[in-house]
Amino acid sequence: MDGFLAEAALDYRHLATADGRLGLWEPRHVEEVLLSWLPQQVTELPGEERADAPGTLRTLLRYLHAAQLADPRGPSLQDSLAAVDRVAIQHPVAMTDRTRWGLAKFWAMTAAEQGVHIQDGAAFQRFADRAQRGEVAYDQQALAAIMERRLTGRALSDGARAEPQLPVMLPPDDELRRRAEASTTVEQLRGLAEWAGQGGSPVTATGRLRMAEARELVDVLGTGDRIEGVRSSADLPRLGLLVEWAKKARLVRVVKGRLYRLLQAARQQIALGPHVGAELLEVRVRKAQGLGDRVLEGPGGHVRQELLGGADGGHEFCGTGHPADSRSHTHSRAGPRATPRATVSRCVHMRHSVLLGA
Repeated sequence: MDGFLAEAALDYRHLATADGRLGLWEPRHVEEVLLSWLPQQVTELPGEERADAPGTLRTLLRYLHAAQLADPRGPSLQDSLAAVDRVAIQHPVAMTDRTRWGLAKFWAMTAAEQGVHIQDGAAFQRFADRAQRGEVAYDQQALAAIMERRLTGRALSDGARAEPQLPVMLPPDDELRRRAEASTTVEQLRGLAEWAGQGGSPVTATGRLRMAEARELVDVLGTGDRIEGVRSSADLPRLGLLVEWAKKARLVRVVKGRLYRLLQAARQQIALGPHVGAELLEVRVRKAQGLGDRVLEGPGGHVRQELLGGADGGHEFCGTGHPADSRSHTHSRAGPRATPRATVSRCVHMRHSVLLGA
């Protein structure tokens, strides 16, 4: 399995499809990632060993099913693997079809084929300058097809971000409160507030739990964090998230080096209303962004997925399609994902926002 290609496949599912569901892989998704997204996004430079994208996708699908992260609405594992088999033979041809390449990949490959070290910013800038002066040979028909697709064709990431939701009728408040009381998260938040108590618990100078208390809380609350070899409570992500949630819900706060339960938390029943729920989600997104990743929760655990770039590599381009008119990220297995960037003027910003989950 190639980790880089697995990341690129999840990038496709999260960034370039309307629902963004990393665990749902229908045959159309399999076909599009192998025959459109990877040929457009992933640059395999001359001399590089060709990676096994179909094999990587098969391994990813097996993992999603084994970890119970596969969307139950999707096809069976056997059907998904059969979908990979049907298009696997077409993938190598698609990867070399220049008309399927993205703009950044086109110029990166053109430069590399002419001996330019594309990770060398100065060398790539000289290549871009020569291309602007018309001194570089390139496949004009392929570039025209790429620009036509970008300007008039369907972008992989077009459409609404999420599927339309059917109207629902919420249960009465008493029933919602009862369900909230039965929630594991609410129980853990209550347990955290009770543990802190009015006497409070000491924290570090940065406001974090000390490891001795953190180990105790992991056991008391049943967060599931692994504590073996951990030297700081900052490395206990689930416990840390609960503490941040408890602060946001005004159940606890840090005062003068101690974590205290607020008096109102002792008097009230914990029920997470819509406004509190939104605040907790905000905390979750902020913590995920601080890690440089996103987390997809599922019944079998967590899939951590680093999301880089935007549609077509997060490119910004001008109408000419020349390398000096494209400020882009090309995904190359040989090195850093960001190619050298040239000066850009009057460019159309094509980067799409990265959203959490779906």
